[in-house]
Amino acid sequence: MMINRTASEESEYFKKEGFLHLSGIFSHEEMLQWRRECDRLQQLEIINPSNNRAHFKNPALPFPESIEPVVDISPLFKHLAQDERVTNVLRDIFGDAPLLLKDKLIYHLLGDTYSSLHQDWVFGLREMAASDDLIAVSFQIDASDRDNGCVELYTGYHQPLDLPDEERPLNDTEMQQLDPAHHKVLEAAAGDVLMFHPLTPHRNEKNHTTYARRSLYFIYNAARCGDLREKYFETYLQSLHHETASGSTFF
Repeated sequence: MMINRTASEESEYFKKEGFLHLSGIFSHEEMLQWRRECDRLQQLEIINPSNNRAHFKNPALPFPESIEPVVDISPLFKHLAQDERVTNVLRDIFGDAPLLLKDKLIYHLLGDTYSSLHQDWVFGLREMAASDDLIAVSFQIDASDRDNGCVELYTGYHQPLDLPDEERPLNDTEMQQLDPAHHKVLEAAAGDVLMFHPLTPHRNEKNHTTYARRSLYFIYNAARCGDLREKYFETYLQSLHHETASGSTFF
């Protein structure tokens, strides 16, 4: 259900709850364009298991787990990353212009348990910027619900919850700090946009359907931190090279 808020109310809601769910800002035709673009990208020669851009958890499936980065090979998604219907909301929250730091297309594969409960900030972002200067944005290319593994999160825990000391999901002790009353299941229509504080604990459940659920996952930083995109992807490539020892080429 769409909730109408002013820009100021959206900013205050985000700062209190650690997330924001925007509905009805993109048209049905725009959603169809996103889906056609996903199909086009999937057919590119560069999308294969030997390319570090495309992550194939299951090479037997006809699509990758994700494509990262994506905006440099998709003019449509590059334009979407700059769409003022989203960036104006980010500007109100940051009190500053938003700059794109990270981007990827995620397929949320059928049968896949995508993630354990975690906070984005501990995974490659801690050294980039203060947590309040980062916002994750998820564009729902397909509708998301309990069956296909929609986002679940705990509201209001982006300030008090202690962070783990290393890159990992929350452990049992940390999860016991979370009040079940703050648990929220974010079922979303195609075209909806979800925004998260990087300390908001969240996860995706298992996709129980027979199809992939596609979404775009972008992270923005406040301009006061500088342009962090190149630095992020340099670090990202180094981590891939360390893990695979197979080079770090996007082609």
